Amino acid sequence: MELSVPKTLSHDQKEGIAIASDEGEEINISTIYFMEGGRPEKSSQFEILLEEPLDLGKDYMVTVQGYREKVISLSGVFSTQAFEKEYHYDGELGALYEKEQTTFKLWSPVATNVTLHLFTKGNEGEQISETPMTLKDKGVWETVVEGDQNGIYYTYAVENKGESKEAVDPYARAVGVNGLRAMVVDLEKTNPEGWNSEEKPDVISTNEAIIYELHWSRFVHW
Repeated sequence: MELSVPKTLSHDQKEGIAIASDEGEEINISTIYFMEGGRPEKSSQFEILLEEPLDLGKDYMVTVQGYREKVISLSGVFSTQAFEKEYHYDGELGALYEKEQTTFKLWSPVATNVTLHLFTKGNEGEQISETPMTLKDKGVWETVVEGDQNGIYYTYAVENKGESKEAVDPYARAVGVNGLRAMVVDLEKTNPEGWNSEEKPDVISTNEAIIYELHWSRFVHW
């Protein structure tokens, strides 16, 4: 924390400084350090240690007696080793299809709530259902929908800091018209007959692979 005018700290070095969430929850301060080191009479730069980690999905304000309230920016947290250690996830994400059920997984450590919306079509169409997702380890939200969901479209309603936005699954394996909704797909049905037995060239290095993007209507010869 940096102040425009140096402040004198007294007693336990926490007097006159408070941190609270946007919901009014007070956050206990463990220790405050002078950035200059030692115990100078006045300082304009402090390092504040808290008793518990902050919730990344909430806004927090710091109040210093005699100064204006200031919103705490957590943007620097995402590039820290602590964040990497706490939230690194290398498992599968997206719509994990099985004939009996589909598991939906979304990595969003900053979300406070996530709801799964299912649709009959990739644009417009009827909404089939909405299902609250559960926060698991490493910031992964998860829910399971029973039954064969192949061909069903879906979006996520992601809530953060009191605001909800509908989003396409960033881990989608297929999408509808204009990419507005993701689609559950049975990948075993997408390969042409004989695809797995077709002889393919060896790839010496992934750096040598060339990916072509082609629109179907331009590819098909009428």
